Amino acid sequence: MTNIAQRTITGTVFVAVIIAAILFGEKTLATLTIIVSFLSLNEFNGLVKGKYNVNVPLVESCLGAVMMTASIVLPLKYGLTLLFFIVPYYFVCMAIELFRKQQDPVKTWAFFLLGQLYIAVPFALLNLIALSDKLIVLAIFVLIWVNDTFAYLTGMGTSKTIGNHKMFPRVSPKKSWEGLAGGAVMAVVASVIFSRLTDIAGFSTAEWIGLAIVIVVFGTIGDLCESIFKRTLGVKDSGTILPGHGGMLDRFDSVLFATIGTIMYLGIITTI
Repeated sequence: MTNIAQRTITGTVFVAVIIAAILFGEKTLATLTIIVSFLSLNEFNGLVKGKYNVNVPLVESCLGAVMMTASIVLPLKYGLTLLFFIVPYYFVCMAIELFRKQQDPVKTWAFFLLGQLYIAVPFALLNLIALSDKLIVLAIFVLIWVNDTFAYLTGMGTSKTIGNHKMFPRVSPKKSWEGLAGGAVMAVVASVIFSRLTDIAGFSTAEWIGLAIVIVVFGTIGDLCESIFKRTLGVKDSGTILPGHGGMLDRFDSVLFATIGTIMYLGIITTI
């Protein structure tokens, strides 16, 4: 099977699973985000171990992701779970290092907490957005896919000018300002279509356009940050679980940052 065929099949299945999980309800989405968190944390911990010889316990990482997600999807009256269980849990995990014989426990603490902040928290917050309206979660993914597709098409560098003004060549040589502009324009177009086809209370066309811009900006930053991570570790892909596409972090890097940006955006427009 050719690489293009692999990418097409994997991409089609990937998109279908994401859309189905979002539309089937909060429990399905929560289950998917937990599974993806596990797989992403496994990739993250494996890469860290390979580069720095730091053994971040996968069980502790995954349990943190479950607790973070559960604290969000449970009814609001249990919302304090996040404060009364998650935070102490992190300190317990740090204290456990007293009984391990790690060469550098400080690095273990650092990478454990980084994995939670970078991976577990954004995936958990996707569920918080879904509680507001699951179509916003769908919009995050669709707008990222649209942006990525047209950023690639408009930033390929087929002439001496188009696509050759690089954004951060030392981090991601293929990303160009033209690609960013092309992807952003089409994401805005897609957001206008969303505004016409969906019924989200209080969301005007202008607010949809604002959401698209936020997702493009934060998603691009997320992509670039993962590129820094991989370049620092000297790897091309974060994993091999998705044939033709790399690892989970390769596919969700933009989503992680876009989720945080969306949470901030929703907080702003609901208080204005």
